[in-house]
Amino acid sequence: MATDLDLQIDETIAAAIDQAGAITVSAHTLFDIARKLPEGAQVQLSAAEGRLTVVAGRARFSLATLPRDDFPVIAEGELPTQFELPATTLKAIIDKTRFAISTEETRYYLNGIFLHVAEMTASRC
Repeated sequence: MATDLDLQIDETIAAAIDQAGAITVSAHTLFDIARKLPEGAQVQLSAAEGRLTVVAGRARFSLATLPRDDFPVIAEGELPTQFELPATTLKAIIDKTRFAISTEETRYYLNGIFLHVAEMTASRC
């Protein structure tokens, strides 16, 4: 799982797991390590005492970690609402409201758009 506090991505892959667990580690550092590994290298990850050890062949790295609970989770579970609309309509409603979207970085929660679905009545159809 990764987030920049605006967007959250959750990805699942198959792996041989000896012991389940969860930690938080620097994505940039881990990616830099992974991209420099040779094609087809097997990678072993193990965490203990606030460190993540990454072993691939003769290469060995030790990265600082944070507890799982320190990772900011934006949303979990399924969204209870689903709807479809034409891309032109979505563009139009965002265009009509984007002047009011904050660009202040210290209050990032104001940098979005609140979408909500209302019941359609016969007079609004």
